[in-house]
Amino acid sequence: MIFKVKVKEHKKVKSKLINILENTEGESYDSINQTDWHLKNSHKEYMEILAPLLTPYIKKLMKNLYGKHIDKVKANLSNVWYQIYGRNSKHTWHTHTETQLANVYFIELPEKKYSTKFLNHKNIDVEEGDILTFPSWYLHSSPIIKSNKRKIVISYNLDMENLI
Repeated sequence: MIFKVKVKEHKKVKSKLINILENTEGESYDSINQTDWHLKNSHKEYMEILAPLLTPYIKKLMKNLYGKHIDKVKANLSNVWYQIYGRNSKHTWHTHTETQLANVYFIELPEKKYSTKFLNHKNIDVEEGDILTFPSWYLHSSPIIKSNKRKIVISYNLDMENLI
């Protein structure tokens, strides 16, 4: 179960998001050039653009998952972070713990071969402006960037809460 959607407003917000992310507090992690993953309590200025952008996509995802029962479940955004990858950057195989759905919004993707890869699941053909949603327990990775181009993503986790 992997979902892919295109963010219609991507071209409109891409340069704004990149500008904010390039100037956002962050640090290197593993071989990722810059991320705010470990800065849980920091102000995430990019959320001012991202939150209203994600709302219709999360609603669409919920409708796909729950259909006529959509009013019985609420989606909670449990964590949001960005990652900037440069030459020789990668993210090794991992899962997302203590959450149900993992999501990756591809802000800048120089080549499709650098998109998120899945172990034991079909890889999905993505491009800039796409959001991938998948179960958090799927092993996934970001392959090593072997060029001077960079990749920028914003990732977030979603948890479903019963309302009944």
